[in-house]
Amino acid sequence: MIQRIGHVALEVPSVADAAAFYCDFIGLRLVERVEDTAYLSCNDRHHELVLEQSSAGKSGLGHVGLEVEPGTLDDCVARALGAGATSPEELAEPGVGRAVLLTAPEGFQIKLFEEMQSVDVPPLGDASPERFGHLNLTTTDIDAWGAFLEDGLGFELSDRASDGTGTVISWYHCPVTGADHHGIANTRSAQPGLHHIKWEYRSVAAVVDVVDKYCESGRTLVWGMGRHGVDRSLFSYVEDPAGLMNEVGLGMLKIGESAEWTGPSEYAIDDPRAVNLWGATIPEPWLVHGIPLAKAVTASSM
Repeated sequence: MIQRIGHVALEVPSVADAAAFYCDFIGLRLVERVEDTAYLSCNDRHHELVLEQSSAGKSGLGHVGLEVEPGTLDDCVARALGAGATSPEELAEPGVGRAVLLTAPEGFQIKLFEEMQSVDVPPLGDASPERFGHLNLTTTDIDAWGAFLEDGLGFELSDRASDGTGTVISWYHCPVTGADHHGIANTRSAQPGLHHIKWEYRSVAAVVDVVDKYCESGRTLVWGMGRHGVDRSLFSYVEDPAGLMNEVGLGMLKIGESAEWTGPSEYAIDDPRAVNLWGATIPEPWLVHGIPLAKAVTASSM
């Protein structure tokens, strides 16, 4: 069974530039560098973000790392393969135990792994995120991808938002009590890829400090500050040098623990109860944001 979102791996035009941004603005630290790959974290886990040098000089989603309950990796891999994943490959990665990389529908690379190494480092304090929160993928067939999350990976639907033509955003949580309202979200798009990643901070003051520093550098927020309705979290969205959107915030509902969530609901995409309790609707730049898959997989190779 999948216990948590472990990490995300990105291909970037410059590992040095990207690492500097995540350390200076987001509040991460570099844990290890292996040739052209950097491993970053904000807590005692070996890594929650992997930055890989792109041979093409472009940004893209490398893989999504999902941590499974110890002793269940083989069963989790078998379940994913039975639901349409292909090409299982056991890999070694710094900081993790056994790991198997799979190709999921639409070409997403999913790494299922057991255990994450703890690192003995001094705490970074309130200026650092507490942990990696979630990721939002862009999918061309949002309903089919949601079915794979449920059937192949065991995720459970939290909520969805739709327009007149169907689902626009869907939110899924890990199948454990106390899980965040969503660990993986999906946004309907013309190409598969990564829409944004989320960092959970300890306080509102810490989020404000991140936003202040970001804007004082001459950059402009993509959206925020606001409060999402579906999960009750405070949010702001900033962009890294490679064009990936990062959500910085705190306060997400917990499945099975927060009384406000009683089961999946469906909202209109412009309903403030879903997107922003403070009133401002989703701006167009947020909706069309995203980076593609680093390694496109054609239908013939699936």
